Amino acid sequence: MAGRIGGGGWFALGVVSGAAVTAAVVALWAAAPVSCDAMGYLDPSPIRLLLPDGAGPDAEVAACFDLECVPSPVDADADGEFLVPQVAPYLAIGQVLDVGTTGIYVEVRVDGDTVAANRFGIEATSDAPVWSKRCPGPFHYGPVQVD
Repeated sequence: MAGRIGGGGWFALGVVSGAAVTAAVVALWAAAPVSCDAMGYLDPSPIRLLLPDGAGPDAEVAACFDLECVPSPVDADADGEFLVPQVAPYLAIGQVLDVGTTGIYVEVRVDGDTVAANRFGIEATSDAPVWSKRCPGPFHYGPVQVD
């Protein structure tokens, strides 16, 4: 009776085989290419600037998005915030904000003195649930600290 598997042996073989198949499926799923929605996401809202200490709503602020741009004046809104819209003259006509490469260039003057003149990164925060991080989804831009 060599080579014959008893009832308990078949059960053990089934458990081991089932576990191996399950592990293989999980491994293949994790490595498989992802098919994401063919939807592009944009956040067209203006970029909010957080000015350095001492620079209030009376500060002279100018900003632009493109790499070799000339900053245009930005006025404070009714709440005293500086919001830079993603339109001309701040962003070239026909362009879409690419925060990964351009960021925003900001100049701030207080009483005629330049207190900031630099390019700053723009943080983007995902609005997608944690389980869908494999496919980029909706996002929003955070405020930019100008220092």
